[in-house]
Amino acid sequence: MTVPAGTHLMVNTAAANRDPAVYDDPDRLDITREGSAAMLTFGGGIHYCLGAHLARAELAEALAVMTRRMPNPHRGGPAPWKPLVGITGPRTLPIEFDAGH
Repeated sequence: MTVPAGTHLMVNTAAANRDPAVYDDPDRLDITREGSAAMLTFGGGIHYCLGAHLARAELAEALAVMTRRMPNPHRGGPAPWKPLVGITGPRTLPIEFDAGH
């Protein structure tokens, strides 16, 4: 494909992370998925996000604390997705859990 000079291009890495040719069942959230291609969420090469390791560590700690305090967490309803432009993800993510701690 020839792209004329001055053409505005937008690379949507979020769409790449959901490519059904690369990821089995790409619309299903599965944090235990094994053997998948590398995600492009934090960029790559010389453009790799400097905060990626901190973000992963913070998320791991948050999930550990939440699951200790909220037994049996599960989605409590639909989680509609934002459009695949810019930062994407669910508009809302209702979570329910058993009464507990």
